[in-house]
Amino acid sequence: MTAKIKKLVSRQNKRAHAKGIKGVLEYNSVLQVWDATIFCNICGAFIEDEDASIDHNEPLASGGRNELDNIHFVHYWCNNFKGDKNWLNVKAKWDRHYEKPLTGSIVIDSGAGAFLHRWLVNPPKRSNLSSNFASLSYFEQILIVHPNIKEEIEREQETLSETRKGRNQ
Repeated sequence: MTAKIKKLVSRQNKRAHAKGIKGVLEYNSVLQVWDATIFCNICGAFIEDEDASIDHNEPLASGGRNELDNIHFVHYWCNNFKGDKNWLNVKAKWDRHYEKPLTGSIVIDSGAGAFLHRWLVNPPKRSNLSSNFASLSYFEQILIVHPNIKEEIEREQETLSETRKGRNQ
């Protein structure tokens, strides 16, 4: 995978340079982001090595920076679907057109779980996943990456219930 990451980094740096955008992605830093990325930030499904693409949260075409805090990994087809639009503008459209299994967790089912994964305290790393991870069902993958998902869902449901009670009073 390291050759693919090098190629992706080189391509993004060339694109940014051609557009006159400052910032250079460093290979080793991007490799750390890749290791911290398990699921696509657009569709939420596992990204296999050959399907990876670097996406800018704020697109380069819109003046986004070519810096580490402005990138994430997605499937190449999700990136093509997104194009030069902002991720938030595309997410709702994607969710309307493509079904994904739901876990019951608002954070995970909304895609926020994938987006926030690399900022979690001690998140699982791609390099520590079993070799058969890609062949597991979505739910089995979620249980490995988020072992406390059942407790998280219960907390979310309690919070929603309390919020609803507050509105009805």
